[in-house]
Amino acid sequence: MESEKKQHELEKRYAQLSLEFSDEKDVFAPFYSRRDSEGKVFLPLEMVKLPFFLQAGSKKVLESRKGHKAYKLDLELKRKGVSDEERKEKAKIDIGSPIDYKKEYDNWTIEAHPFWGLPDSFDGHVWDVIVNIVSETMEKTGKFYVIYTITPSTVEAELIKKGVYKSRGGSNHSKIKDSINRIKNTSYIFEKGHIRKDTGEYLTNEEYDFRLITNFYERGEKMVDGRYAPKFAIAIDPLVILNLRQNHYLIVLNKRRGKLKLYESITLFDKLSYFAYIDMQNDSLFKCLQAGLKPHRKLTYEKICEFLGLEPKQKAEYKKSSIERQLKGYHNEMVEQNIISESIIQESGKGSDKRFNIIYIYEKSFLKEMFQVLSKEKKLKERDYTPEERKKFLGFVQRQINDPKLVRKLFE
Repeated sequence: MESEKKQHELEKRYAQLSLEFSDEKDVFAPFYSRRDSEGKVFLPLEMVKLPFFLQAGSKKVLESRKGHKAYKLDLELKRKGVSDEERKEKAKIDIGSPIDYKKEYDNWTIEAHPFWGLPDSFDGHVWDVIVNIVSETMEKTGKFYVIYTITPSTVEAELIKKGVYKSRGGSNHSKIKDSINRIKNTSYIFEKGHIRKDTGEYLTNEEYDFRLITNFYERGEKMVDGRYAPKFAIAIDPLVILNLRQNHYLIVLNKRRGKLKLYESITLFDKLSYFAYIDMQNDSLFKCLQAGLKPHRKLTYEKICEFLGLEPKQKAEYKKSSIERQLKGYHNEMVEQNIISESIIQESGKGSDKRFNIIYIYEKSFLKEMFQVLSKEKKLKERDYTPEERKKFLGFVQRQINDPKLVRKLFE
């Protein structure tokens, strides 16, 4: 009953906020041309908990984009004045099965529009530019707005810095606009429930869906507040803004994050930052440091693939060497930027019971910077622990790692 009440209140606030946005006088963010490459980044908590973008070129992404080229051709033919019948014959739009446009996880679904397909790591890069601009504006004004001036040229310049593009070019803008359109047409659905024992009926406890972008405006186009866009502008989903305005976010620093080139590395950074924050909240990280252990996080291989939008290795490829190759680029970037000092792949079981875990050992300097930021925000506070508490924690670590040799390594 309590969760249903909370969800009802959230939906009520969401509906109210949507109404307020249409009357809010100050919805359009001021534009700043100067960028801060090492400032704070405000990450919506959903984005550090759940997957949002899949790996570019993956089978699932390619399957989902069957109708995209045909759709784009149809638009071009329509612009040229070609008749509906001739367009239908030339474009041959085949959207296939609805399942091709969904990526489902436990309680979480990414649902694409058949004409745009599922979002991938390139779209993730584009969204990350938007997140950085939203964050920089918050740092300068103290407010999260609804609409931001974020032109394709701005996105292109940031993608060149990342190495996604080598130089400027007209086709870049077209691809960036397509990406913004794809993000706008992607729904994220969260559903959590349980099955009644007496009837077998599935009951939903919590459910919501949203998009990251609800609209975009070309220059001169009328926006939600009645004004006309002076430049290309993007409207963020009200539920995302609601969460940000209610402090439902994680703050990270761009000092290290901004130097990561691969989108999967950025995602891994965000996940590990979130887990570090959780471990600081529940004191396990401080206990770890005071007990003389290297600060670390253990994650299953499958969970890492889910977080990063990767397809897990299967059957003959499900072995340590294949997993090392798959994750090597992301791990190397994390080590180069002094976010982690090491990643260790742990193998257990045999045959169908074989499993892999990855133990990430944090760099203490990274954790120190993170703690300083979060403590200033009054989100964290450290304390000293008794010898009994430290001993109990060490027993927990030994049981969790379940590998005496690896536990000894954490003391080196």
